[in-house]
Amino acid sequence: MPLLGFGLPVSGSWATPSFMLRIAHRAEELGYASLWTFQRLLYPSEGELDPSFDAIHNPGARRPVDPSYRAVHDPLLPLAYVAGHTERIRLGTATMCAPFTPPALLAKSMTTLDHLSGGRLTVGLGIGWLPQEYAAAGIPFERRGARMEEYLRCLFACWTQDPVEFDGAFYTAPALTSARGRSRSPIPRFCWGARRPQRCVGPGGSPRAGSAAAVRIWTASPTPSSWCAKGHARQDATPPRSKSSCGHL
Repeated sequence: MPLLGFGLPVSGSWATPSFMLRIAHRAEELGYASLWTFQRLLYPSEGELDPSFDAIHNPGARRPVDPSYRAVHDPLLPLAYVAGHTERIRLGTATMCAPFTPPALLAKSMTTLDHLSGGRLTVGLGIGWLPQEYAAAGIPFERRGARMEEYLRCLFACWTQDPVEFDGAFYTAPALTSARGRSRSPIPRFCWGARRPQRCVGPGGSPRAGSAAAVRIWTASPTPSSWCAKGHARQDATPPRSKSSCGHL
């Protein structure tokens, strides 16, 4: 039976420190398995997004100009905040658009949060779909699928190699000690957000059960039955393909 997670309030007027703690405490008291945040880098101005592009590429049921996206917190800092006030409930991102953050920096941030929370972090990553967000992050929108696949390989190298060394078409990590900090496991739990069910990925795109992947998140837009499923990593895991998009909780 799937475990149930709960969305931490990170957008809108109710996303206040006191209400975050109230939700986190109550969710833990009631036995919920996890708390989740999401990422929205910017709120497009009216007329900036082609409705036809939105209809084809938007994996969610809400438009990017939905009022709930007008004010959204960073996805990691609220998790760090509630981690210090909870003991058992797991913490996850559903999802972060990985290419907006260099893989070495994301590896450090996630490992630190996993360590400070006592090994409770699940790293949920997606590829994103808004060209405006890619432009704001300084990342080319073209070839984002190939970039994301290489991103994951570099990210896992930063998590599992010491010294780390990676040389790809988009990302490079010289042969240096990773100084990635301490964690209760080799890497945090990992999942991939997508518009349809995707296989979870192990280091280097190779099959890996258990530590590398423990959650799958997807949306089935535009139907109202979109949901978040949690399960074990698949033995026949392969890297996600370029058509994948951010999943939403």
